[in-house]
Amino acid sequence: MVRHGICPECQKGPRDIHHLHPETRQHICWSCYQKLRGKFGICPECQKGPRDIHYLHPETRQHICQSCYRKLRGKFGICPECQKGPRDIPYLHPETRQHICRSCYQKLRGKFGICSECQKGPRDIHYLHPETRQHICQNCYRKLRGKFGICSECQKGPMDIHRLHPETRQPICQSCYRKLRGKFGICSECQKGPRDIHYLHPETRQPICQSCYRKLRQKELAPVIELEPRSQPKIDLRQWFLSLTLREAANWILETALASLEKKPESTKAIEDLDRLVEDEPEKVKEILKEIYRPAYPAAIRIMNRFKETEEGKKLKDL
Repeated sequence: MVRHGICPECQKGPRDIHHLHPETRQHICWSCYQKLRGKFGICPECQKGPRDIHYLHPETRQHICQSCYRKLRGKFGICPECQKGPRDIPYLHPETRQHICRSCYQKLRGKFGICSECQKGPRDIHYLHPETRQHICQNCYRKLRGKFGICSECQKGPMDIHRLHPETRQPICQSCYRKLRGKFGICSECQKGPRDIHYLHPETRQPICQSCYRKLRQKELAPVIELEPRSQPKIDLRQWFLSLTLREAANWILETALASLEKKPESTKAIEDLDRLVEDEPEKVKEILKEIYRPAYPAAIRIMNRFKETEEGKKLKDL
């Protein structure tokens, strides 16, 4: 399925075109899809736009923007409690049931004010004291629960110590926890560190860093680059090309493009053969290009994009 290319509606791209045209069922971009579905344009309520208007007016059922929708639904305006705004007022007053802002809602629910433990604020105090059950702030709650203080392993702090030592079960910091769990140290692949090595090598299963892991995964996801090109026997070029599998043909085109970019002497003959095939078998070549431009092969896509900008890749670009 085509998901990336030139939008047939606005002729812009290449871009994401995974949405379907309501009538022709062709793949089009998100902007065109919204316009065609009546969800992008001038808001009939505030006359502003073009903008996203996928919300429906509560009475007329016309497409309107988010701002107008929230005003009409009573969720945006002047807060009746603090008289501030216009602002988002999606919360309900505990007694009057009027729409109020978040600050007023927290104050009325006893979750915003002066912390009863450290006497600091006003601040968010929606945590409960483990003994008195009074509302306290997050810092005090973590201190009381033993999750904030001096790390028993490295003696540093005060800091967040919500992790538990694998053996003693005492609260320790995240750095010590990762060292003890073998997820922080020297990377077995590049020998650099100490650094985060919680990724596993695909073959040896040893802890490695993120950079090495991504490089190894890149090689796995782009096997088309690693395949040895199928040698071209001394037969008719067109017959030989049609006998290749999709992967083999894609690999040959990539090897040809790469050799041309690297200015290798043997690339001249291959480029001539590729130009002939573009003229003789354009549909076959298009099918192969779709295989190369799959998202799983980012390295192959970069090679082809560079090749198309050269003089040798002009015919392939015009295809």
